Amino acid sequence: DVAQGDGIYLTDGYGRHLMIDGGSTDEKQVGKYRILPFLKYNRVKKIDAWIITHGDEDHCSGALELMQAGYPIDCLVLAGAMPEDDSRETLETAAKQNHTEVVLVSTGDSVKLKGCTMRCLYPDAEETGNDANGLSQVWSFKTDGLSVLFTGDISTETEKKLMERNLIREYTILKAAHHGSKTSSGAEFLEAVSPACAVISCGKDNLYGHPHRETLERLEAAGSMILQTMETGQITVFDTGESWGIRFPCREGE
Repeated sequence: DVAQGDGIYLTDGYGRHLMIDGGSTDEKQVGKYRILPFLKYNRVKKIDAWIITHGDEDHCSGALELMQAGYPIDCLVLAGAMPEDDSRETLETAAKQNHTEVVLVSTGDSVKLKGCTMRCLYPDAEETGNDANGLSQVWSFKTDGLSVLFTGDISTETEKKLMERNLIREYTILKAAHHGSKTSSGAEFLEAVSPACAVISCGKDNLYGHPHRETLERLEAAGSMILQTMETGQITVFDTGESWGIRFPCREGE
């Protein structure tokens, strides 16, 4: 739970530790007060690969903090198609100062894990566009009994591209794009993904009205259980090898 932002930690259970995004627009020093305490509690001494789906503050401010503070990160994963703007320059500079390798990825690239696969579905290296959200990295995570689709802040336009390129199949869990924005999680896309559960990362009483009612209605129509960090706090998905499940703190009064 990083409030209004995204912050996702993954491990294969065999010593590999990954992050996808890690930022917030309403939690000051989210790296110091949310992300780092989580990593310390779980005895994570370094991150092997930190994927930044795109350069917006609510996806990278905490990662930037940790690099500037000297936290060990082997590589920073950016999209080859990421705009060469101030945000990218700041991230790359912090990575260099932290002795963190910058790796540029595109469709088809993967991250090495044991017992599971982690593959980049988007964007292609030559992808272009003026919208940073539309060029967000999309990643697929699969084990024998569990599959998760991570969508950054993509819009319905990018969702259509993924379907046209035959890159979408059914997934157990969907990390809903753009914090539940009404311009993401289109009906056709949700029909193709058919997630048993949709996770929305957003902050309570955020200025953007996330998640939007229209998006929640589309997720409900798709038959998905909907979990929101602003309601549940931290959400943990686990896979035992025989079954998968979800843990989260009870809501107040439950």
